[in-house]
Amino acid sequence: NITGGTIKKDVYGGGNQNGSGTSSKDADVTINMTDGVVLGSIYGGSNISGTVYGNTNINIIGGTVNTNVYGGGKGNQTFVRDASNVTIGSDNSTLNILGNVYGGSAFGVVNGESTTNASSSNTTVIVNNGIIQGSVFGGGEGNNTYTPYVLGNVKVIINGGNISSVYGGHDKSGSLNKTVEVFLKGGTIGETYGGGNKSSVSVTNVYQEGSNVNFIYGGSNVIGDVETTNVLVTGGVSGNVFGGNNLGGTVGTTNVTINKGTITNSVYGGGNKVSTIKTNVILNGVDGTIPNVYGGGNAADATTVNISQNGADVENLFGGSNTSGSVLETTIIHNSGNTQNIYGGNNEGGNTLKTTINYINGVSANIYGGGNEASVLGDTKVDINGGTFNGNIYGGGNYGRVSKNALVTISDANITGSAYAGGNGQT
Repeated sequence: NITGGTIKKDVYGGGNQNGSGTSSKDADVTINMTDGVVLGSIYGGSNISGTVYGNTNINIIGGTVNTNVYGGGKGNQTFVRDASNVTIGSDNSTLNILGNVYGGSAFGVVNGESTTNASSSNTTVIVNNGIIQGSVFGGGEGNNTYTPYVLGNVKVIINGGNISSVYGGHDKSGSLNKTVEVFLKGGTIGETYGGGNKSSVSVTNVYQEGSNVNFIYGGSNVIGDVETTNVLVTGGVSGNVFGGNNLGGTVGTTNVTINKGTITNSVYGGGNKVSTIKTNVILNGVDGTIPNVYGGGNAADATTVNISQNGADVENLFGGSNTSGSVLETTIIHNSGNTQNIYGGNNEGGNTLKTTINYINGVSANIYGGGNEASVLGDTKVDINGGTFNGNIYGGGNYGRVSKNALVTISDANITGSAYAGGNGQT
């Protein structure tokens, strides 16, 4: 237990070159910190080498940690056989962590006795309160030489606190074998990633339930490929929500579902500056109005885009991307809800090859089969089967060109304005 004073270097739950317990004798490690200052880092595991034959439980309730907190050990020959549990802060605590918090180790293994011998245990990071000036990672740190391993499921739960960024995955490198889940229940967060900082993840799950977050990414940050991302928003305040990655790597399939909560800027099915193969955006509801929804990314490519509008209030809905990016095919199905303007293609730049808008019901002002200022290189199709329109319906774009055919079919609707096979500006 650390209840006060100053520790000038690091704290280890294990030994320097040995661990805790044996293969036949379980031995859990628990570190409790309620006050004081640790100038180095806190490790649940060992320093150079050693196995903890049990769980590590790191409870940093108060005080100041000048560097990092790890659920696992430091060296690449350190192992935590069973669960790694890290809890940061309590409702009434004053806590400051100047570095990062890791559910995994710096360069070793948690949830197993080797890189391939996994236990049935998992890794959990819970933040209840405090100021974390760095980042929170469900995984480990890693570097260009050593790869940390988390062999169990990863769960990151943010109940409160003020955090720069949150990651479900690893930092600089790492391997994740199972499920990654990030729960945002409270607190203030700059950026949240279901994936890693510079590492890959197979499948990610981000649940925004009540935090205040500037940016949410289903995928990774700088580099790292992700097979499938799932982002579900049911509460809280979110600035921008991306199904894909931020700056590097690629994502195979993204699933973004908005049920409730406040969106202050935009929802993107794809990534910020990197491509996504398939995006699925489902809009079931929201508190207030979503200013912008993009089936594609911000300045990013996408291959196939699917958007289902089932009842949210949206100002502008784009099948494609925002400032740039090539999108091969977009499909928008408008079942209900209030959507002011609908564009089958991109917004400011880039291009779309083929767009389809199937409007079944709802209330809208204007519909454009093409883009806003961006071009459609192939065909556009607008199929109106019901709904109320306070403006006009265009088969083409607003100011963007459609290179091939623009088709508008109206079977049932209440249209105050006009219907044009072409566009508003040029088509």
